[in-house]
Amino acid sequence: QDFIPQLTVIHLLSQVHSERELGELGDFRRLYSKIAQKQQDPVDSTHAPSSLASDWTQRVLPGWEQVMAITNNLRDRYKHDPMATAPDDCLNLVDHFLATGSGPDYMFASTATELLRSLGYEAQVVMGFYADSDDYDPQAMQTSIDTENLHFWTEVHVGQNIWVPIEPTPGFQAPKSWLTWQERISLAWLASLN
Repeated sequence: QDFIPQLTVIHLLSQVHSERELGELGDFRRLYSKIAQKQQDPVDSTHAPSSLASDWTQRVLPGWEQVMAITNNLRDRYKHDPMATAPDDCLNLVDHFLATGSGPDYMFASTATELLRSLGYEAQVVMGFYADSDDYDPQAMQTSIDTENLHFWTEVHVGQNIWVPIEPTPGFQAPKSWLTWQERISLAWLASLN
């Protein structure tokens, strides 16, 4: 469809996760099915993204910490340029993005996905709408969405058919994480000290 009709109501279900619990999973690649593990391509450590992913995660524990290392490096080292495009003769979008150091959100999502896959994580590029909190209308209790809100991000499989969103593109808010009751008590206690 070329456009979304005015006043279309979109209901969504956002996956909310706990950073702490994801960290406690350890190396969740062990939770992938044997079939999925066999279908993965062998990692070519000479390929630029594979080498880069290994460098960025060299001193990081396997699992969520590695996922966040890839995400944070992309957010910190590369520039979001929504108008950038790859040349017509580009054979590898990820290599082009890594070489130029900037690109639109779909290049960030594609690169994050390839880097994570090179480390053996199941990851996928997702397309949807980014509901910017600046567009929230508190009286109507809704956020206006239009074609300008089209966005790409990455999801990582953490086992049991659970895909957790990550946001590799700088300038976009990272997905919300929920806090355990212990974390809430700790934060309240710290706040009371100030």
